[in-house]
Amino acid sequence: RHYYHSTEELLLNIKIKILNFIKVKKLTLAGAKISDYGSVIIEGDLTIGKNIYIGRNVIFRGKVKLSDEVKIENNCELTDCHIGGKTIIKSNSILDECDIGKESSIGPYSRLRPKTTIGDNSQIG
Repeated sequence: RHYYHSTEELLLNIKIKILNFIKVKKLTLAGAKISDYGSVIIEGDLTIGKNIYIGRNVIFRGKVKLSDEVKIENNCELTDCHIGGKTIIKSNSILDECDIGKESSIGPYSRLRPKTTIGDNSQIG
């Protein structure tokens, strides 16, 4: 249980959660399939293609682009990434400032550090 120090802190937290929920809802209106609306966090700009799946407890930070038919499994964190079409990011993976080619598989439990580039049809993890 979380206790707030002030009413302002509580209201700010509620506002942040509502704004995030609106961002996530817009993804579903664009055709994305989302496992759990309340557990996806978008802190920045997320651009998606067609037929996207996003699992539980996924965090997007900075500018992230998901091309067509990308699947992001549970408990992943993506920061400033481009993910190519038909790529799967498996559970518990952390991607930071990377460019992933199309039809690739990353994870599970992979950690890609800044300035990493993975080509098409690759497998990591």
